[in-house]
Amino acid sequence: PPCVPAMASPEPLLAHPAPRRRWHLSEEGALQVKRFTYAASEESWALDHVVAPICNRLVRLLPTWLAPNVITVTGAALVVLQFVGMWMVCPTMTEVPPPWLCFLGGLAIFTYLILDNTDGKQARRTGAASPLGLLFDHGLDAFLSPLGAINAMCLVRSGPGLRSLVIFLTVVTPFYCGTVDALFSGRMDLPALNGPTDGTLIVSLCFL
Repeated sequence: PPCVPAMASPEPLLAHPAPRRRWHLSEEGALQVKRFTYAASEESWALDHVVAPICNRLVRLLPTWLAPNVITVTGAALVVLQFVGMWMVCPTMTEVPPPWLCFLGGLAIFTYLILDNTDGKQARRTGAASPLGLLFDHGLDAFLSPLGAINAMCLVRSGPGLRSLVIFLTVVTPFYCGTVDALFSGRMDLPALNGPTDGTLIVSLCFL
């Protein structure tokens, strides 16, 4: 019979695996995180006379074994729960939310504001302050900003349209601009009237 040339055996599929997408920091990024030093200032009257005194008293009551990230997640969870409640009763942002939900929502936002300013104090108190903790804190703030905007839309029943877009941009744009400014300047400087403190406090009072 004619000689049939032997075919080369196919390479195993795992011989050259596809490159995996990297979801973690690169080595250079990890070094930048370690070298990062947070510098910030804020001139808010509400921070000095309302928020900071409450946070200073609260942090003295917390046990030293309590991790700062637990405080951060607790405050974030309250805002997420408020968002879920508002979404269930106001799916189109045109329904009237019940008064009890608005009241609990206002308490949730105010508690988030207090805890968001307490976690850093707890970190410095226990020696657990780190750039990675700051990244986690600000990352949650970035995640919660759109949720807070949607909660405000439900409160005023803006519905789909231009009013909702204006509310969304009013809440999200200052956070984005402040973060970009801090990226290039190396500092997070907040004016006397700012969104993270005064804006959050005003929104909580509107819900109450």
